[in-house]
Amino acid sequence: MIREAISIIYGSSRASIGELVVDAFISESHSFSAEISEHPVESGESIVDHVRNLPITLTIDGLITNTPMNLIGLTAFDSAKRFINKESKDFSAMAFEKIEKLFQERKPLTICTSLKDYRNMVLENLSIERGGRGL
Repeated sequence: MIREAISIIYGSSRASIGELVVDAFISESHSFSAEISEHPVESGESIVDHVRNLPITLTIDGLITNTPMNLIGLTAFDSAKRFINKESKDFSAMAFEKIEKLFQERKPLTICTSLKDYRNMVLENLSIERGGRGL
């Protein structure tokens, strides 16, 4: 029931972090900032002579489930079949390993959000929460 509600609200996901496809980004924060050089003068005024853009930062709250949402919000039957084998890990466990590896590698990657694809991004902070939000 919850998965279907999220599917209706967020629609078809193209959210991804590197090669890891995310079911949905629940929230995205795109931060753009700049550093301004100021030089105070005797009169108390400041002279601004340069503005430098700082790196763009993204803060993402995402959702990865064991029944990936795709095909316009519906679970793909092919992806559901792989969970029948009891010996294989569930999808969320595999996703955890994949994103942990991406973090440890410290290599630039592409992050695709609903607004823009960002190339050459590096994961600076990674926090994984499991359960506890009523989902």
